[in-house]
Amino acid sequence: MPGPSPQPAIRFGTFEVDPKAGELRKQGMRIKLHEKPLQVLLALLEHPGEVVTRKELQERLWPGDTFVEFENGLNNAISRLREALGDTAESPRFIETVPRHGYRFLAEISTAVPTPQVRTGIERRWLLVFGSILVAGLAVGGVYRLARGRDTAIHSLAVLPFRTLSAGAPDEYFTDGMTDAVTTELAKLGVSKVISETSVAQFKDTKKSVPEIARTLQVDAVVEGAVLREGNQVRITVQLIRGDTDRHVWAESYERQMTDILALQDEVALGVAHAIKLELSPGTAGQKPSPRPVNSEGYEAYLRGRYFLQKGDDSFFRTRDYFQQAIQVDPGYAPAYAGLSQYYVLLATGPLPPEHAIPKEEALSKARENAQKAIQLDPDLPDSHASLAYLYFNDWNWPDADREFQRAIALARGLAQTHGLYSTYLSAMGRGTEAMAEATRAVDLDPLSIQAHNVAGLAALCAGKYDRTIEEGRKVLELDANDARAYQDLFAGHFQKGMYSEALQEAEKGLVLSRGDPFFLAITAVAHGRLGQKEEATKLVEEMRADSKMSVVAPYFFAIAFVGMGRQKEAIDALEEGYKTHDAYMVGLKSDPLLGPLHSNASFQDLVRRMKFPQ
Repeated sequence: MPGPSPQPAIRFGTFEVDPKAGELRKQGMRIKLHEKPLQVLLALLEHPGEVVTRKELQERLWPGDTFVEFENGLNNAISRLREALGDTAESPRFIETVPRHGYRFLAEISTAVPTPQVRTGIERRWLLVFGSILVAGLAVGGVYRLARGRDTAIHSLAVLPFRTLSAGAPDEYFTDGMTDAVTTELAKLGVSKVISETSVAQFKDTKKSVPEIARTLQVDAVVEGAVLREGNQVRITVQLIRGDTDRHVWAESYERQMTDILALQDEVALGVAHAIKLELSPGTAGQKPSPRPVNSEGYEAYLRGRYFLQKGDDSFFRTRDYFQQAIQVDPGYAPAYAGLSQYYVLLATGPLPPEHAIPKEEALSKARENAQKAIQLDPDLPDSHASLAYLYFNDWNWPDADREFQRAIALARGLAQTHGLYSTYLSAMGRGTEAMAEATRAVDLDPLSIQAHNVAGLAALCAGKYDRTIEEGRKVLELDANDARAYQDLFAGHFQKGMYSEALQEAEKGLVLSRGDPFFLAITAVAHGRLGQKEEATKLVEEMRADSKMSVVAPYFFAIAFVGMGRQKEAIDALEEGYKTHDAYMVGLKSDPLLGPLHSNASFQDLVRRMKFPQ
């Protein structure tokens, strides 16, 4: 009686899989493959050319495991499978990684009766010899890879936006808050380079591979994570992936109650720090005081406030209510006061819709009050010192501003925004070389940030590096062709190089994009004036005067327009008005090259003395 027909084998290239026997063979020779990698291969072979998602593989092969066990198991299975097939993630012939989604089997397949294994004694001896050579080769290769891994230490990181695993509506504000918190903690721990959330946010829900992201951000590795919140429990699962090889280096899962969320963030950051073998300062890992428990309701309100503070649209004005709510339920939570201080700083620098506008002095007073309260509650909060530094800068209190900027940077050397703010301060003080160093650091930490490049353009301008100013303007255009800030840099660089026609063209482009912003009216008047086109320049100044009847136009803008037109007395008068009204732009008095023609003027020198700029 004939036996049952053999189950068809699946062939691709020189390989053959026998599902019934559970074997992978190459040209009739069996290749050792553990069950999980083989089952992953069979799952992919069932859907050739289609994406098999990580979720589908989890449900099929790791249904009862935790998320981190599944992640580790699948990554290990794919690695073993590729090794058996002689395949690579970089140049796949069989298994393609579809970033952040799953895998696709690429090769054509066919079915056939399984090829029987026939091995004579001689063949077995040859296989043993060949196997010994192969094992030795793999061992040497493994030693080489490990040695190379030790040589290429991880010094720079990007924490990609965490994913939410919670059921129901996604808590974007919560997962974004966790991403920001871990990024900040890594910066505070002393990682040489942690990319700012401004740049990393652009890779949310991206289909780009880890090597592509790492190349764009110029980092050695990326951190991926997922957040699961169930009731009062929060679990964060993170994994570290090398940017050059797409290799998973480390993964771990952490779980705490919401009241211990700050300790959870510390644990995650320390886990990553240990994974990259970061040398922590004494006391960081073992002697650092445990973070205070937080009020769950207050912390959620704080996260919502941070979320809307960073969105930059009309929802920004909801920020204050959430920070105040956080303070109401948890009066001892310092970051909520720091956030409220930042809100009022932004409010003071306007412009604002009439329904949200408050007097500038009132906004600055509230900003100062909340920053000082935050420092009183937590002297080691970098955001509070940065806010206070900016407020001292605005008050023309140069020594205290310098001290607070340095304190903020010492507490967290990896925060791009603080380096950018300090660069602006140093530019105003005429410390060009130092300003360039801080601006370069800000761009390094936040390479896709328009603000960082704009700060670098200003630093280069005040340092006399006008080609660099033009270069930064062009980088801003690459990031956003409709951002008028690019034309500030392009105008300034060309103007200082004596290329007045080109400067005029750039100023006019900015004027159109900014819809007649007074600053662009002023610099366009400057360019016309330098080209001898007095009538055109005068029309622009009159337009500025008309604007000043409806809203505040900085006296400083009138001053630079008059300087460009050769009307020095009127320029000095405008600067005197700026001094009396404490015009925020007066901080540029000493270093703005547009005011260069006034430097020998005795009244100008007296103004510099009265503002107590350091020598």
